[in-house]
Amino acid sequence: MTTTMRTTKTPAERALRLAAAKIGSKARPQGGHLIRLAGATGCRVEASVGSTTFDTGCWRFEKGKHVIVLGAGFEKHLRPGCRRKAVAFGEAILRHEAWHGRVTARDLQAVAAQCKTRAIPFLLVNLFEDARIEHLARQAEGEFFQWPRFHNAEPVTCPLTSFYAAKHWESTASGWKCKDRQANRDKVQEFYDRAIACADTFAIVDLAQEWVEYWAQHGYPMDQQKLDANNPHASDEIGSESDGSRSTNTTHGVTSVGKTGRDDVRTDAPKLVGWDRFRDYTGNFAIDGKLADRVANRMRDVIARTASPRTARVSTSGSRLHLPGVAVGSEQAFRSYGKTGGKPSLVVVIDFSGSMSRDWAQHGRYFTAAIMRLARSGVLNVAIYATGGNKYAPLPTTLSDAMVNQLGPHLMGENIRATLDTIAPAMQQADATVVYTDAELMDGSVDAQAWRRRGVDLVGAVVIPAGREPQLADKQRSEMRRHFGTSITAFTGDQLATKLAQHLAQRWQGR
Repeated sequence: MTTTMRTTKTPAERALRLAAAKIGSKARPQGGHLIRLAGATGCRVEASVGSTTFDTGCWRFEKGKHVIVLGAGFEKHLRPGCRRKAVAFGEAILRHEAWHGRVTARDLQAVAAQCKTRAIPFLLVNLFEDARIEHLARQAEGEFFQWPRFHNAEPVTCPLTSFYAAKHWESTASGWKCKDRQANRDKVQEFYDRAIACADTFAIVDLAQEWVEYWAQHGYPMDQQKLDANNPHASDEIGSESDGSRSTNTTHGVTSVGKTGRDDVRTDAPKLVGWDRFRDYTGNFAIDGKLADRVANRMRDVIARTASPRTARVSTSGSRLHLPGVAVGSEQAFRSYGKTGGKPSLVVVIDFSGSMSRDWAQHGRYFTAAIMRLARSGVLNVAIYATGGNKYAPLPTTLSDAMVNQLGPHLMGENIRATLDTIAPAMQQADATVVYTDAELMDGSVDAQAWRRRGVDLVGAVVIPAGREPQLADKQRSEMRRHFGTSITAFTGDQLATKLAQHLAQRWQGR
């Protein structure tokens, strides 16, 4: 671990040394908070004291290392008469930042992009994330942060300050002074309990969006929910990304000129652009080629096992490939199901709106790389389209894994309905159309029945992690069923690929 410090011994520098030192106490048998961060993550930690204009603390992850800064002016947030506690306060702040390093998503650009896309104040996501990481720290270390020792919580005047009080007191059972009716206090407590139980930072973003929408409907739009300017959290940012929301958003129902659906997303015909317009450079780790190969092979194997050889017959022309035969390298590959002529074909439409960024990083990019492998190996005819931000683009199946990794969902809205209308001829020629989306459709419902009447099998597909809150998972499954003729969901990308392959193989049996 590398620690950068000044030469003088200010309270900030003393706190930094204490947080980094191997002090060997019972509370920290493995060393200080920064030493343990390095050990827990296997990454270097660079810690320093910031300028006098910087408050509290800041964490970010860049170039393979944790960068933590303790604001030199953190003492101004101490309660009057508590100067002797300055070092302890500084160490608590550094402990907090070290836990960001352990459990907060490292791709802060993607987090901020989602905030901007969904019109969520970054401060709200930061506050929810702070509550989550401090809960995890208490569980792991058995030690409270004890913020009331150092400064007072501001008066509760709105849901946001009520949530902050819970975070400040580290409990939903203490420090509640909200003068609102009981129903509002109970709802804030519910949000706090859900925040500390979130699986990751991107689940926090989902919860923050729900908060914005709920309180806007109950008379508390976000422009009326503010923390005091002297609140230490008001200037405590995650990394270098500030509030990502649009200043025009006051009720989470922004409108604009032209035909719109929800949240300022246009629904007229999308513009055809080059695939490079969907580049995001989100900083994802390189795609593991072996994992993408495994997903592709899983789909090949399932298709081969699912198809029944008893329904196949030899093609009279010899030009039609038998999909399962190709998948397993059989010498009888030139066999077909039903009528002859052409290889099985698939259209894939991928949602590149900001709400898909987590799924893309964990599952979507591997799914896309695997489909491209099947196309390049001659198993399928595949047309892949990216859609979002009132644009769409064909993605060449020749893209390397490195090029796929440059893509990233970050756009305002997905315009799936409009894109499907635009590419309808290709869909009608294909055996199936797969729409990879989380079903948070901002530009209107997709009419699966209408597409079925036009001969299009519209399949919605998405990963719903096992750790997602049951109510949210059930809602997402319901939305997928509402929009698409067939809905395929799974806990992991591998499971999703398997289920999709089973569906497609069954479809192709009758060809």
